[in-house]
Amino acid sequence: IITNEPLRVQFLTTHRRFDGRFEYILGRPHIFVNDHGSRNGGRTRFTVAHELGHYFLHRHLLRRNGAFQDSCISLSETSKQHEREANEFASELLLPSKLIRNSLSGRYLTLQYVAEIAEHAVTSLAATAIQVARITSDRVCFLWEEEGLVSWAAPSERWITSKLPWSGFRGSPPPPDTLASRGAGEYTESETAFQIWCPNHRGGNGSIVEAATATPYGRLIFLIATFSSDY
Repeated sequence: IITNEPLRVQFLTTHRRFDGRFEYILGRPHIFVNDHGSRNGGRTRFTVAHELGHYFLHRHLLRRNGAFQDSCISLSETSKQHEREANEFASELLLPSKLIRNSLSGRYLTLQYVAEIAEHAVTSLAATAIQVARITSDRVCFLWEEEGLVSWAAPSERWITSKLPWSGFRGSPPPPDTLASRGAGEYTESETAFQIWCPNHRGGNGSIVEAATATPYGRLIFLIATFSSDY
């Protein structure tokens, strides 16, 4: 895509708070990307795709000497429409909905399978989890934890329609007595008492299975809920 456009892409490695930037320099569009030491990593590829989103969707909005500066590309909900649109563009470019939907069809969704999709697509685990949550028909929720606090939650539509909690997790540590609260970087699927995660839910008998995996940037927590009525 880049080679077919009059774009110049420059990579750099810096510890400063900077992921990407799109701007015009002497009339030519430029994309600058912080590769964080891994040019072919999933995070870097998402940054490039995000900045491409600005190029294709928003370049007509740039005023003289203007730029889209992404100090830290947030995968969580953002109030900035342009950033949401660039994220959606990047997700569809790297993880097309049709392909993900086909790959999930007839599968028993697990965190391990999400990681396999991310590895195959060369995308970050976080971005892959969000796209899977948008598409899956399972009752799942992904939480992203950094330094002991949940920074964002990505529930599936079925999780939301089942009135299970998700927005309240943001900005707080995982609920006490959950496996996630013990701080283990990774753990395989284990069942946790339903009321520990969903104390105010009145949906009847249910169970929560949780798992987690650590990355250099944070920990992804996977929750899947089942009710006796599902069977």
